[in-house]
Amino acid sequence: LENIQQIVESAKQSEEVDLDVLEEIDPDTAQVVAASRGKLFLNGLTEITPEVAEILAAHRGWLHLGGLRSISPAVARALSKHQGWLFLNGIRVLKKDVAIAILPYRGQLYLDGVEIAIA
Repeated sequence: LENIQQIVESAKQSEEVDLDVLEEIDPDTAQVVAASRGKLFLNGLTEITPEVAEILAAHRGWLHLGGLRSISPAVARALSKHQGWLFLNGIRVLKKDVAIAILPYRGQLYLDGVEIAIA
């Protein structure tokens, strides 16, 4: 966590926090990184809990979660509260319940990897 705080602190000048090396994230770490502003890269994460998604949604700026191949409706609901640009380009199959859950999102949403939408 201390290393994460140092990365976030040093990134304040560039407004870009690259934490693609993280493969998992707990709520405490999520609190630290969500407090950053600008571009937040968390493409190394392959899954997140609804609790962590709720915390990350508070981030102001670009939120890159390209490592997520799928998300639950609960995670989608939490991420729908994000204000900014949300990149979920790792999702290949978009299920109807997930699409409905993320529908309230009002920012720029990127789902460039979606190949199949299941009704």
